[in-house]
Amino acid sequence: MIKKFFREKYSTLLLIVGLTLSFFVAVNTLSSLNKLEKEQNNKNRHSYDIEYDMHFGTTDEGDEKGYEYADKLESFIDTLQCKSGNLFLYGYFNFIGDGFGNPVTYVALSINEEFCEKFIWGGLPDKEAIENAVIVSENLKGYVYDLAGEKYIDIESSPFKVTGMYESYFEENSTKDMDICIFYDCLNEEMKDSIKEKADYLLKILYGSSELSANEFQENFNKLKICVENGNYQIEEISNRKEPSAKNNLLYAKLRLNMIFMYVVLGFTLINCMMISDIWVKRRYNEFVIRRTYGYSLIDMVMLLIKDLSGYIGCALAAAVVLQTLYAMAFGKTHIELTCIRTNVTYLLCIVAVILCVNLIVPVCQIRRILPAQSIRKQKK
Repeated sequence: MIKKFFREKYSTLLLIVGLTLSFFVAVNTLSSLNKLEKEQNNKNRHSYDIEYDMHFGTTDEGDEKGYEYADKLESFIDTLQCKSGNLFLYGYFNFIGDGFGNPVTYVALSINEEFCEKFIWGGLPDKEAIENAVIVSENLKGYVYDLAGEKYIDIESSPFKVTGMYESYFEENSTKDMDICIFYDCLNEEMKDSIKEKADYLLKILYGSSELSANEFQENFNKLKICVENGNYQIEEISNRKEPSAKNNLLYAKLRLNMIFMYVVLGFTLINCMMISDIWVKRRYNEFVIRRTYGYSLIDMVMLLIKDLSGYIGCALAAAVVLQTLYAMAFGKTHIELTCIRTNVTYLLCIVAVILCVNLIVPVCQIRRILPAQSIRKQKK
């Protein structure tokens, strides 16, 4: 069977090498597609359907008397009424949890719908039992301890019951990470004072929802803006988190440019495969003449070629995956993700179909020109 598979061993080996090169380029392109898909899935999994950041600061910036609104921060927060969506306060500077190596802490002001993060275990506390409760990311799992059958974490020397732990997600903008999510109702005076001390700096509010319509969300967000302005703060910037940052846009542009380049290289490898398939079919020309003489139709010949090429393509695809794996391990490059099953299967089936069709073009053209009687006379001469 192996001899039959490699009956024209040199041309067959050359063809498999050419196919392997094509699949290697295709699999490298697929790894870039997987990276884009993984980044987008991560972003979607760790965010609400609609998210807005509101950056604000005191209106007396630069006043020689200093900032006078730090003492009014608590009353300002109390005015932020939000009956739908989830509302968080956070800042550029860490203000709670210094003992954890400067974690990014979010203070939940209003939680009216499901948390956007994916919980590893547990979840949000019941609203009736929100006092002295906190949820943390897996980044802080080393600080969580068991006590009387419950899990706790010490924040500013005070024990807080951990009701859930969620996956960590790190972006280029680290302030979007959430290591600790603590609830405003369970802050002690020391923690509130810590936030007030940072009130002179630029603080942020995150408002997000996956249940509200775009119009409902925008209406609520406009009310929040008015509330901020009435609280003697000025809005420095409003941004939509769902819109990619300039850095992410540049990253995606580089990946897409790389994929375009790889598709161009793939095109050249396919042309190379066509040239090799021409050599391969010429080495089997006599076989095709005999089969045509015995009454094989063009369709019969094409099916025979598809059967042979499918075997070669299978070997080449397996070799290409192994090569790409070794390449990714050796140079720290991305590899195809097993989690992107639908993308990978669809892409590989399309690539296999394209490569199969490309490699059939030359043989089919050669076989169509075969006239059995004339070809036999040429062989006798």
